[in-house]
Amino acid sequence: MTASAALRRVAVRGVLGVVLGGALGAWLAEARGGPFVAPHTLNDARWKVIVPGRNESIVDMRGRGTGITGGVMELVPHVFSRADMVVQRSPTPIARADITLAEDSGPLRLRLRDGPTLLKVDLAPGRSRLDAGEWRAHATDSLTILVADGVVRLGDVRIGLASAPTVEISAIDEPVRIRRITLTAADGTVVLDENPGPAWRESAPVVPGALLGAAVGALAAVGGWIGLVAAALPLGVLFAPTGTWLWLIETFRLVRASPWELATLVLLVTCVPVVGQALAASGRALPGGGAAERDPSPIWLAAPLVTAAFASRDATMATAVLLPFGLGFLYLPVFFARATRLDPRGILLRDLPAHALVGALGWGVGLLPALAWRLVVLVAGAGTLLRRSPRVAADALFLGTLALVPAAELAARSTWLDVAWDAAHLSGQEWMDPTPFWEDTCGSGARASVLYVGGSSTGGAYQFGGDGALFFPARVHEALCASGRSLHTRNTGRGGRDSFTVSRSIDALIAAHTPNVVVAYLGVNDLLTRESALTRAEREAIERDRSPTERAVDALASRSRLVTGLGLLGRPAVDLDAPHVPDVPLADAEVNLRRVAAATHAAGARLVLAPEFVAPETAPELAPYAALMARLGGELPGVVYVDVYGALAPYAAEGLLFDRNHLSHAGTARLAEVLAPVVAGLLAGPAPSSPPAASVAAPPAP
Repeated sequence: MTASAALRRVAVRGVLGVVLGGALGAWLAEARGGPFVAPHTLNDARWKVIVPGRNESIVDMRGRGTGITGGVMELVPHVFSRADMVVQRSPTPIARADITLAEDSGPLRLRLRDGPTLLKVDLAPGRSRLDAGEWRAHATDSLTILVADGVVRLGDVRIGLASAPTVEISAIDEPVRIRRITLTAADGTVVLDENPGPAWRESAPVVPGALLGAAVGALAAVGGWIGLVAAALPLGVLFAPTGTWLWLIETFRLVRASPWELATLVLLVTCVPVVGQALAASGRALPGGGAAERDPSPIWLAAPLVTAAFASRDATMATAVLLPFGLGFLYLPVFFARATRLDPRGILLRDLPAHALVGALGWGVGLLPALAWRLVVLVAGAGTLLRRSPRVAADALFLGTLALVPAAELAARSTWLDVAWDAAHLSGQEWMDPTPFWEDTCGSGARASVLYVGGSSTGGAYQFGGDGALFFPARVHEALCASGRSLHTRNTGRGGRDSFTVSRSIDALIAAHTPNVVVAYLGVNDLLTRESALTRAEREAIERDRSPTERAVDALASRSRLVTGLGLLGRPAVDLDAPHVPDVPLADAEVNLRRVAAATHAAGARLVLAPEFVAPETAPELAPYAALMARLGGELPGVVYVDVYGALAPYAAEGLLFDRNHLSHAGTARLAEVLAPVVAGLLAGPAPSSPPAASVAAPPAP
């Protein structure tokens, strides 16, 4: 076959690949493109998204699995916790709810809340059930719930009694896909109408899908049968369900990523073999040789310097350290060309993508994809290399593959993965840090010191956007300063902290801050957090019993971000149906609180025990914890119990909580009013030597 005939055949195959690939790409983008497009976040004016268990509203929706995608409103269960709960933002009670589910939707958990009344019903395509009972079949996937004369009905099925309910929805164990949900008030006013289909059709990625499909189709056609097989990889990625991307995100703690970003990245990576095969089939993966073409021109020799200038735009110590290694990496093709007797200008021309990646992404992140591109070129031109310089080819492939590991480690350390895959961060040792979340001083001369410890209700949670001046410790500080006191207040509250973490870090906190008064606002994270079949104390004992060799190996491996990240793959997902125990059961909480009391008493400080204020439906679970604090307040020297429930109950109608346990602005102000005189009295009194004589009542029954 002549060269012109071969060229015509390749051209025909390329055109055919473009046409078929473009058509297939456009169709797949319309039908399966949802995971590859940034989901539309739910309208904040209509919906409030809450993390179940922690009851925290979501500020950053990336990676949550809740949003508008593929023409439906989607709620995806998480791997290690329940799906987000989506709550009707408007306080207007509903008289009718019309819900249409997609045919492939999992069961929707719908809750109708009317003050203390909570009605639960599960809805699935063509069926429903009350309170996890038996499923009842329906003729249609569109279901209507009516509220009339204080009775709630689903068709002819009576759900329960409620006169002014609002709506909360969540997934159970499968992704929920809602085509439309309309909430209507008693006067016929539409309270909420979520119809995501039209908006999605306007943003469906048909054109990008057609372009990508045309490119892959052309490359696959040029690459022959192997190219067609390689093209099956991106097709497989397209058919991966959305839940797969969320599973990967949560498994590998890719908290700054999102399902669509991850899906798009994986799709692009799977196209790499097609590109490599097309290069190999073209026979031009590597240039030819020739004595006249051995020396590169000055322009090509200057190209690495230009790339290095772009890559070094961030003037840091790490950049300075990487600069000589990076320059050596960029100049390697010149030496490679000499060793293989190939045209250096042709080698440098093919290396332009590597230069572009390094220049655009910087040394830390750019070296990994640049190295990967060079390996693609080497593998595609392996036949030419093995004929011309087999030893050099083998060495180059071996060293390039070996260099992928340190390049990946460097890339991880140069991004937010440096924190996400930090072993100390993942093991939860951050609570040992005595650094305050917020602190402030007032007055002059000798200042008294007040230290606050607790979880997300004390500091660091979503409700005030991380503004420490809005949490109750700052409000107490403000009240005491206004009375003329000289004071230094420190708030060490953080999300997830409980009596276990406080008791293990109290010595460091006291040593760092020498407080006169310690205020402990605890309870929710002790009894209501259930992450394992073992308590925190039992997990601590297992860790303590590990051999020195195991600890040494673990310490060595934990220094690598890459090893730590890959190790997450072996982490078992939480089985939500398995029997889990509270992280800190009541007996353990007593041991922890006594330990905190002993440490504060030994330091000459006073301890205030205040149980967290929670919503009425949660209060019965925490009543024993409050009773424990009350008992310890009457037994231990220097310990005072504050009856938070009794003090705040008269004001519950003011909306003291944002959700079920995080205080609102009103709740923060009320709690500060309760604690300020207690703290002021302790600062004015003598150092403790015996149990206080304060008459502290046990918390009232919720």
